[in-house]
Amino acid sequence: MVKLGYVSLTNGPTPDAIKAIPVDIESPTEDRRSKTVFIFHDETTFHSNDDQILKWGLKGEKIMKSKSKGAGIMLSDFIDNHNGFLALTDEEYDQAKQSNPDVKKYARDFLEYGENKEGYWNLKRFVAHMHRAIKIAEIKYPKDQGWRLCWIFDNSSCHNAMADDALHVNRMTVFPGGKQRILRDTSYNGKEQRMYTVVNGQKVAKGLKRVLEERGISTDGRNKEWMQSVPVLSQHIDFKFEKCEIEKTLIHKGHIPTFLPKFHPELNPIERVWAQMKRYTRAHCNYSIQSLRVNIPNSYESITNENIQNHCRKVRHYMFGYLEGLVPGKELDEKLKKYKTAVKSHRRIGIHE
Repeated sequence: MVKLGYVSLTNGPTPDAIKAIPVDIESPTEDRRSKTVFIFHDETTFHSNDDQILKWGLKGEKIMKSKSKGAGIMLSDFIDNHNGFLALTDEEYDQAKQSNPDVKKYARDFLEYGENKEGYWNLKRFVAHMHRAIKIAEIKYPKDQGWRLCWIFDNSSCHNAMADDALHVNRMTVFPGGKQRILRDTSYNGKEQRMYTVVNGQKVAKGLKRVLEERGISTDGRNKEWMQSVPVLSQHIDFKFEKCEIEKTLIHKGHIPTFLPKFHPELNPIERVWAQMKRYTRAHCNYSIQSLRVNIPNSYESITNENIQNHCRKVRHYMFGYLEGLVPGKELDEKLKKYKTAVKSHRRIGIHE
């Protein structure tokens, strides 16, 4: 690649991105004034034809494997740094059921994707999943007991998606009406501004020109001249700091949303959980969707809370390495080994404790 003129553009997360990552993902001690729970989320897909790479066989025997991945099941779930998978105990569930019959015991969500099946994963389904997980988390970690909930996501298009009525210049056309969406009402310089007009009893989007005029920006002259003011609108506070749907949902509930740097799955411990679960489903694969429906729930039983705590600790060590300016490679690997040795030794105090 180097001979072709390519260069390595990114060896590690940018310093600004790393500063935004919560470092203390160890379970906080009870005497801390602020008890914070870090809840990690991710999605993954299991396939019915996904089996082990290596198999035992007779010498000279050839194993014919299907080239297709087969039918699949998408799984979305949460883990936290205290109790593993986000779920209620039997006692918590029975007690919560009395006051809230709609509450679920587990935060996980399954989807057999496909046009003729349950459809595909989208923002609407993800938001519904988030509301279910929030209910569980608020029951398990009550705010009146001092718990703070920090939700951590990767930077996927679904997680960063905005609501249909979010303030976004690219969703507006020059003139009123048409197929453009009606954006939510807002305020500018202390004055409320509706983003629609009423024509014959129906709401009609105002369009860029009308919105700019109401904000005191001239639209006289040719379209090419005043259209240069459109980027200015995107820099107005209400447009510039418009939040995605997930951020709005969590902030409204009093929680903390956080997004990991792009292209760094090693900073999400649930990725390692998926690897463990897929190791189980591959070992028990018999190339049918029926077995996959059984194997995925069974794979949950192969994951212990101790496994998840270890994965969280591993991510914490990666974060410390990046904060010290290390990049992926030999130097970082050696540092991770030192962290591991410091944690395992019962005669030493941890490096960052």
